[in-house]
Amino acid sequence: MSCNWLLFFLYIIVFIQSSTFTFAQDYHPVDPTGRCEKYIGDPVDTPLCQGLLANADSVYVNSTASQSDLQTQALQFKLILDFGGSDQCKVQNTYKTLCALFFMECIEYQVPNTSTVLAFPKFPCSANCYNTTELCQIPTNLLDCSSKVIGGGYNFTLFPLESALYNLTSFGGDTNHSVTCQNPNLINSNTTFGLCPFPLVEHPTDDQERSTYEGYIYISNISSCVAPCPSPLFKPQIWTNIFTMGDILSFLSFFATIFLIITYGILNPKITRFDKINLCVMSAACGVALAGVIQAINGTQDSLCPEPGRSASPIDDLCLTTGFILHVSALYVVTWWCIMAFEVWFAIKTVGAKKREFFKYYCIGTSLISWIFPIATISAKEYHAGPGNVFCWIWSSKYRNIFFWGPLGVFLFAGTIFLILLIREIYIIVSIKISKMDQSRWNILKMEVKPIGSLVAYYTILLYLFAYDQYIVSAQHEYFASIPQYFACLTNPKTTDPEQECLVLGPSVAGVGFFVFCIRIFGFFSFLLYGLSSRTKKIWSQSIVFNNKIVKIISAKLDQITNTTALGSSNSSNTPGGPNDSNFESGATGAGMSNAGISVAHEMEMDSYNDN
Repeated sequence: MSCNWLLFFLYIIVFIQSSTFTFAQDYHPVDPTGRCEKYIGDPVDTPLCQGLLANADSVYVNSTASQSDLQTQALQFKLILDFGGSDQCKVQNTYKTLCALFFMECIEYQVPNTSTVLAFPKFPCSANCYNTTELCQIPTNLLDCSSKVIGGGYNFTLFPLESALYNLTSFGGDTNHSVTCQNPNLINSNTTFGLCPFPLVEHPTDDQERSTYEGYIYISNISSCVAPCPSPLFKPQIWTNIFTMGDILSFLSFFATIFLIITYGILNPKITRFDKINLCVMSAACGVALAGVIQAINGTQDSLCPEPGRSASPIDDLCLTTGFILHVSALYVVTWWCIMAFEVWFAIKTVGAKKREFFKYYCIGTSLISWIFPIATISAKEYHAGPGNVFCWIWSSKYRNIFFWGPLGVFLFAGTIFLILLIREIYIIVSIKISKMDQSRWNILKMEVKPIGSLVAYYTILLYLFAYDQYIVSAQHEYFASIPQYFACLTNPKTTDPEQECLVLGPSVAGVGFFVFCIRIFGFFSFLLYGLSSRTKKIWSQSIVFNNKIVKIISAKLDQITNTTALGSSNSSNTPGGPNDSNFESGATGAGMSNAGISVAHEMEMDSYNDN
């Protein structure tokens, strides 16, 4: 609410406060219940009128409102001025006027030759009213300083030119008792005020549009107060927990995908066509995680909120970098996921048929799609964090829909078709009598269990991200509609901790948390599928990492130590059941059978490995 509305309502309250009176033409009303009291002081930790009153030892009160009531009303309007008023209104004289209206200086007067003592308020002067309306640009249709209150036999101005006249004849006094008006601007005060109360942040600017582009969210077009960052969607501790979860998942996914890339791309002696596609998906997931790692190393909150009250924007190189990497990597993920869905379906559908190699064409196509859109976006400098985001992303819905959700939706749709076809093939395989060809398809199906599982999991995650973003966009009007309630909370005198008590309606904590989880989990999920498999173990056990001269020397030394220890233990005892006992032979035979079983299993596993 702007300053003009504030003062308009204040003057109405003053009028209501003086509702009990004896009247006469051109006289101010006399309230026989009026009295002078010492100012009760400001609320604890809440500056209000202390140091701004002409006489804190004598303020005017009547029977209609106590000082506590007046204080509650004054504090509410002060907070409205703090949060919604223009900068030029937020000066000391305006606050003096506010206090002079609610806590008017009180003058006691004993009627001559009587025991009657009356109390009179010193109303703000007309000149003060004109100065305030001019300063705050209040139109006369909202507040006319020259207007009069007329009706019921009385006629007076709320803002006397020099003094207010009272007819005291009914109290045994004179007919023209005058009380000089109060000019709050003349009150000496050393009290200073900040333009923006907590948790708002002050950022004066001559170009609000430019400042908004830089990441500042102004609460109005006449104020230099900006919203806090992160936005008041959640309490500060909740934001910290969300950021921490994203950081942990980013590091886990990054190192997990690096491990998988080394395993299947460098140490793997036989890279199949599915390995190549998987490596591309893993590399893309590594890029998604890398964006989070860069953000985490710099400090996620510092990355998203580089200055108080400012969210990261295109003027921040870190935001541009992480947004671009995330954009490229996310498009790579969805395009290669779609290709994987096609390849798995096609492999089962055409088992036994000779297949052409399309990998280089896949690389060209996915690269064109995954680089053109992000380059166009970064050229337009569209990467922003925004006040309530958890990473730098495409700011405007126009660019977001054209350069990300558009292509993602196309590939999601295509991937959905391939998944349906794949499910159909699976149904055919498991529901018909197995022939020789069908047995081959069944074997292929068993080998593709993990790719199929990853396809379904990635599909679920991507579909959720798409649906969640569209839900947030569709619900934005509800979030904006809650801003008045947020300011009502900030301006409520009973609010003691705005950061904890005053929140804007927005997505739930669970929704945002799961959104972050889905973005950062890609790489770690790949590790759970492929990093813990027997094939991964075999690749490492047969790799140069465990088959080099240094490792062999260390292994030989360890074997020598182990054999020496075992021999010493054998020579030191000759007990039943030991090596010299006749029953030992059957144990050796059992061990031999066990070793033979292991050898056969190993050969089968190697055959299966070579087939892959």
